[in-house]
Amino acid sequence: MLNLNVVTLSPTQQKLVHSLEIAIGQLMDSENVVGVVFSGLEEMSQFVLQGELNGIVHLSGQISAIIGLSMSQNLGRELIAQMTGLSADMLEKEDMMDGVAELVNIVCGAMKSNAQFGPIVLTTPVAILGGEITAVWKTTLPTLKLTFEIQEEILNILLYIEDEKKPRNVD
Repeated sequence: MLNLNVVTLSPTQQKLVHSLEIAIGQLMDSENVVGVVFSGLEEMSQFVLQGELNGIVHLSGQISAIIGLSMSQNLGRELIAQMTGLSADMLEKEDMMDGVAELVNIVCGAMKSNAQFGPIVLTTPVAILGGEITAVWKTTLPTLKLTFEIQEEILNILLYIEDEKKPRNVD
């Protein structure tokens, strides 16, 4: 069941949310993961990553935004095993760090491509592992949280748009 909690989106937010939905679908299709359901969109007062496996990328250019990815250890192991061709129980900490960073990078790159904004640069992705870690970024505007259900697990994508550059008229 889709939970939209009556979130009113700006045109930029609509475009990015739609692009993220497409990006997750493309990623899961490429890794032969079935049963992916977009199940919710909600507005949060802070950007908080609190899964066991988290990744984050900052975008700058035509828009300035932070994209975060948060999931359980089980889901992360399965997705990273699919990506690498390694058995999920053979993945070591370094594999998990690299895999989470690559997942958030793939999602952001696909979102950037799907959204077709002007020039946008992605930072190097950051992976944060550990169920006892809560990472919070102080923000002045609401953060959007997209929830996807994958194989009875939850994948959350956080989207915080810091700034949207307006195209300048050249006289």
